[in-house]
Amino acid sequence: MAMAGDAGNWTAARQTAARHAARYPTESLLLMVHGGILWRQGHLKAAVAPLTDAMAHDENECRAAPWLFEVFLRLDMKEEAQWVWDKCCEVNQGLTVSLKNIAASVTRAQKLHAQRRR
Repeated sequence: MAMAGDAGNWTAARQTAARHAARYPTESLLLMVHGGILWRQGHLKAAVAPLTDAMAHDENECRAAPWLFEVFLRLDMKEEAQWVWDKCCEVNQGLTVSLKNIAASVTRAQKLHAQRRR
């Protein structure tokens, strides 16, 4: 019996999400799900395009912002992360608390990773 966390299920989910996102390229929620699945699997560079597109088509909701912000921080793309922050401050200030928490978590994780490498 396949479990939800099995690699095969994530592969099928990623393929299905990619298919739907390609079919409906302006549907922000489909783009967000596609990018979120890529994020969950650790495919951060691949997650950038669908999450950025989701932000572009989501108008003032910024629903993809937390994932995209984390992806940019983890990829050390600080200017792009700043763009997400600025966009949220402009249209949905309620998300800035979540983004602060994500930034703190990513910073802690990067410090722990650096300590373990020594």
